[in-house]
Amino acid sequence: MQQKFVMGPSKVRLTLRGYLRDNPTNQVPATRFFDKIEQPASADNCGGVVAADRVVQRVTEQMSAFCAGAAGTTQDR
Repeated sequence: MQQKFVMGPSKVRLTLRGYLRDNPTNQVPATRFFDKIEQPASADNCGGVVAADRVVQRVTEQMSAFCAGAAGTTQDR
C-alpha cells in the first residue's frame, strides 16, 4: 500500500496478488492481481487513514469473492 502526493490530491493505492493453492497437490489453480486506488476525502492524516481503510475493505471484498468463485470451480474437478 502506498499514498502518493504527486500532482493534485493524494491517492492511496493497494496492489495485492492473491492465489488459491490446493494443499494436497500444492498446485495453484487460480491467481489474480488486485489493484485499487482511493482518493482521501481530506488532505490530512485522518483522510489518508480513512482512504486506506476503504481501499483495504474493497480489495478484501474482491479477494473474498475471487476465492469463493475459484474454490467452487476447483471443487467441480
